[in-house]
Amino acid sequence: MKKNIIVTHVDADGIGSLVNIVRLTKIREYTAYYVNPEDLYNKLYEIARDIKDVSKIFISDLAPNRDKIKDLVMILKDLSKKDVEIFWFDHHIWDPMWIEEIKNVVAKLYLDTSTCATGVVKNALDPKDDFANELEKIICSIDLWRFDDPRSPWFTRIVSYKNTDDWRNLVASKLLETYDPYKFIEWGRRFIEESIDEELSEYDKYLRESQTYKVSDITVVGVVKRERSKIGTSQLAHYLLSAKNADIAVLIRMNGSISLRSREYNVREIAVKLGGGGHKLAAGGRVNLSLIDKMLMRIGLEKIVVKKILNIIGDIVSQKASHETDH
Repeated sequence: MKKNIIVTHVDADGIGSLVNIVRLTKIREYTAYYVNPEDLYNKLYEIARDIKDVSKIFISDLAPNRDKIKDLVMILKDLSKKDVEIFWFDHHIWDPMWIEEIKNVVAKLYLDTSTCATGVVKNALDPKDDFANELEKIICSIDLWRFDDPRSPWFTRIVSYKNTDDWRNLVASKLLETYDPYKFIEWGRRFIEESIDEELSEYDKYLRESQTYKVSDITVVGVVKRERSKIGTSQLAHYLLSAKNADIAVLIRMNGSISLRSREYNVREIAVKLGGGGHKLAAGGRVNLSLIDKMLMRIGLEKIVVKKILNIIGDIVSQKASHETDH
């Protein structure tokens, strides 16, 4: 029997879109890979190199990176030549050129910036499915920063309980097993309850470690986010924006990837300058960390690195403000 592969994002929307793909396509067996956008090309390269008996590849909640688009198209062409059907679902903002190039080498490309990736999959495959609709409401509340569904804080805490692919697979399997958001929350409640004290302690620690940078009347707050953190990215960013009365939150990881969040400022413009992309209020990019930077972060001197990165982002904000003034 030929295999199915799903390559999706590491967050709640990545898991939600995977669940809707499995439910609505009725595939029985699949292999899931969870990646960040900057790692998409490398993962597809590995799949193309080692591919055997694969029928379909589904990509969800991931957009191409500007500096890898041509290489990515070549990999997709290679996969298509091996009779692999590729279906891509995303809700991020794409450059028109990317759309044309990708459309020509995949079976189907579904793009919709009005919803989350979980909703893109639902709309493409079965808009009337009750469970898929409920899952879309919950996940979009988290991913699009709406915070308009009372079930979403439970979901994001359960998803963030462990930052491992084994945990993400377990979360997905429980959603596919229950097909009921409330039963899923009931299953995950014990994990939240046992980690609540640790989560509160983390919030306090992140607040102490955070730094602010002010440029052109814009306040930027930044902190290094640990890989084993119990707190989700959007939760932490939302907290820091409020606690520091900031306009932009910058969450930095040990590998140099950066998450940007804001309530009003267009952070995607910053992310694009950093080789990434995303949405107006939620985006991501990457900075090159030197060996010294990584050593400083590992021995507890990350504030030096945070200051350096905030200076880089401050320069981008300043250049944008200067450009707008000139025009």
